[in-house]
Amino acid sequence: MDNEYNRLLFQQKLEWEEQRRKHRETARISAAVIFPLFVGLSVIFAFALWKSLDTVPFLAASAIMLVFTILSGFIEKYRINTVGTSGGMLSFSIVQIILTSVLCVLLIFTMESLG
Repeated sequence: MDNEYNRLLFQQKLEWEEQRRKHRETARISAAVIFPLFVGLSVIFAFALWKSLDTVPFLAASAIMLVFTILSGFIEKYRINTVGTSGGMLSFSIVQIILTSVLCVLLIFTMESLG
């Protein structure tokens, strides 16, 4: 009877650990997507307001930011599945925000100069 109880207790503990691991993975992926998206779109929006831009460059820059952010979510998922951790996620997010914001600002300047 004790062995059966210990086995069930151990099995329950393993299930709880698996649930905690899945919740942590979901939180990391969400952070890798939501944080850069929010900050990047804020940068693009602030720049668009500062330059009093048309809607088209702003929407194009926002679409690029959205695509890069979704890709970063897939990269984060791949890193968690292969390495087991998402080490350096914050620095990765900061680099992503900087690169994407620079690319979007360049896109806005290019679109303004073309038309």
